[in-house]
Amino acid sequence: MAPPPIDISKVTGNAPDKVKNVLSDLRFFGYDLDDNGHHNRFGNNVFAGMWLAEVSSTTNDEEPTKNEVKAAFGVVVDESMLNGLTTLHGGCSAFMIDLGTTLALLAYALIYPKDSPGAHTVSHSMTVSFHSPALIGEELKVIGRTVSVGGKSMTARCEIWSVTKKRLVASGIQNKMIPPPAHAKAAKL
Repeated sequence: MAPPPIDISKVTGNAPDKVKNVLSDLRFFGYDLDDNGHHNRFGNNVFAGMWLAEVSSTTNDEEPTKNEVKAAFGVVVDESMLNGLTTLHGGCSAFMIDLGTTLALLAYALIYPKDSPGAHTVSHSMTVSFHSPALIGEELKVIGRTVSVGGKSMTARCEIWSVTKKRLVASGIQNKMIPPPAHAKAAKL
């Protein structure tokens, strides 16, 4: 199925439109849509409701020879994202932090391809902190920022903000790495 036209006119930031177009397309994340516009992968409810909000790049103030990228998406909390207390589920928050950090690292790979090991990475570790609850109907802004990008590993941090209540919901940091080749032997423990 051909994806719907992507309108990037509301996406803020200084990244090239080409980068914004690529990141606005869910298929870039490995989520192909069926003929009805649906997909059957984990987190499809988050993907179905998210929109790209910002992609920008700048030099790092503390380390001027390094670039950093900020990328953000918006989403509204719906019933499928809630826990038994009817607040945003911690697992859903962790999933969105994974998406936010990955989005920032993907944007970095697209903007600075010579400085990046590539777009295909896997999670190595992630730490999540929960700050305040988010309720059904709240608009969230998930903001990812690159911290360090190396030859085989990279780090990004992420914050989930309630646009509705103007408060921090959750934050996290994720380390990612280039996966070993498919034919590599698994380590013996």
